[in-house]
Amino acid sequence: MKICHVIYIPRFSGAEVLVSNLARKHIPEGHQISIVAIMPPDQSFAIAQQELASIGVMLNFPDRGLNQWQRLQFLIQAFKQFAPDVVFAHAVIPSFYARYAVLAGLRKIPVVSVLHDGSQDDYASDYFRLFERWLAPLPAGIVSVSETSAENYQRRIRSKIKPQTIANGIQLEAFLAPKCDRAEVRKKIFNADDQQIVFLQVGRIASTKQQHHSLAAFSEALKRFNVLGKLCFVGISQDPAYEADLKQQVDRLGLTGQVLFLGVRSDIPALLAAADIYLMPSLIEAHSVAFIEALASGITVIASEIEPFQFGTAFSGVHLISPHQVDEFVQCIGDVVQAGAMRRWQRDLSEYSICKTANAYLELSKALVPVG
Repeated sequence: MKICHVIYIPRFSGAEVLVSNLARKHIPEGHQISIVAIMPPDQSFAIAQQELASIGVMLNFPDRGLNQWQRLQFLIQAFKQFAPDVVFAHAVIPSFYARYAVLAGLRKIPVVSVLHDGSQDDYASDYFRLFERWLAPLPAGIVSVSETSAENYQRRIRSKIKPQTIANGIQLEAFLAPKCDRAEVRKKIFNADDQQIVFLQVGRIASTKQQHHSLAAFSEALKRFNVLGKLCFVGISQDPAYEADLKQQVDRLGLTGQVLFLGVRSDIPALLAAADIYLMPSLIEAHSVAFIEALASGITVIASEIEPFQFGTAFSGVHLISPHQVDEFVQCIGDVVQAGAMRRWQRDLSEYSICKTANAYLELSKALVPVG
């Protein structure tokens, strides 16, 4: 099977991490995989790019920004070169371009739209709904990462095509048994000793991820509960102005050296293994890969009580709080610290294995590709 994934920007974000993991699973099974982007890769993706190429993934990324017409031409050429059996287009904009490219290239390739938006309402925009209903070629299928996004698609578009929900999956073994020395990671990356509690938040630096909420709660918890700790933010800067403001807050609070901005990292399993408490006070999420990774690692989790995180309540060591109340956040940190923050929790995340997700994508591919 020749499977092509179309993404927006090659970077360490939910959709792109999923696509990379799907490729790593499908390549050893003998399938040919291509990943095509319509924007140049983020420089932080270079190591992952090399690794994917080394296992045989065909990568096709532009080396500069493209206008709308150039994006379409780029995809037409990519499809001509790879000749995929099926295309999975991840997120709304890549899906539009992929469907038009197939139409313009006069090729009969099924294109599946994958709904990834953190709001779980990919077509909330009037502009997107206009295109989806009246102007864009119909997709061959719709994949949603949650039931809520599937329901919102049906409500917004009223399509005859029923979305198929395929939950995001991760490489569980990487988080269950990370290949790292916990003490060494704490010393070299977190600059933390055994007496300090390391708080970790992984995700794009953006207001919807609420790093400022974590900072406020961390600062207050240090004073109220006499906590010795480090707060570490990991992720690409989606909003440089927001990140700059965070760093100014750190300076004003006198926390320089206790709050670290580690940027994009490819060693998330090691960071989770070395940290003590995972924070995720997001306002919106779809079906967060980062949340699943944290659960799989066994770390204590404090996250917002939004609907996409509710499944976390089935596991030990998971605390869901209001994403708006700093006092509740602070108290939860205090309770967790006093109860023993450094313990690890046994959790069965087999439902969220990349094996299960990859099999579902493959079965859908086979159903859409005519025999012979």
